[in-house]
Amino acid sequence: RIAAQEMKHPLTSIIGYIMTLREYWDKLEDEKKREFIEFIKVSSSRLEGISNDLMRIMELTAHYQRPHEDRVEVAEIVSEACSLMEEIFAQRRLKVVLRFLDRIPAIRSDSSLLFDLVYNVLDICMRCSADGGMVSVWCSRRDSRINLHLRCHKSALTGATLERLGEWPPEESEGETATMGMEFHLAKAMAEELGGELKMDTVGASGVSFMLSLEASETDTGKG
Repeated sequence: RIAAQEMKHPLTSIIGYIMTLREYWDKLEDEKKREFIEFIKVSSSRLEGISNDLMRIMELTAHYQRPHEDRVEVAEIVSEACSLMEEIFAQRRLKVVLRFLDRIPAIRSDSSLLFDLVYNVLDICMRCSADGGMVSVWCSRRDSRINLHLRCHKSALTGATLERLGEWPPEESEGETATMGMEFHLAKAMAEELGGELKMDTVGASGVSFMLSLEASETDTGKG
């Protein structure tokens, strides 16, 4: 029910923008038309992300076994997710600062699942951020582990509210916090399916941070 309620927001936006364009197309300037089309694109991306979450929940609940046979470039996956998030949250003037502290090797994994995992955690950080804020993402390598840190520096939520993200199941009355709690729970399950670990690293008035740790492929751990 939480996810279904969350889907109403982007869907309502898409319908509203389309109806406005249809009614006022001849009266709108080209720049305004482009803005509406961009709003539709962003809302569609949000709707697609929620739909993917629902699919992941059904797959994990049914213990669906996904083949992990792809050679995945982690840096490309993370960069793509960060770029998409900046587009989605452009109206709130949120920026993502991405840094790769080491050469990040490719891993044997499921590229789609890994993207959804990074997307979900980034989405939580972006939602928590105050307008005009920044989310830092840095990726490093230690021995056979690839560690991805994601931090919201200036939270729009209180520390007590952020701590409730780890509670499961969330209360529906929590609104958007319940949605983020669902995203975090799903992200943790996806991390485990990939043989990794996701944890909420720090929570406080200044923000929240997450750490995702993944095992590097055996064929790559000796490189670099």
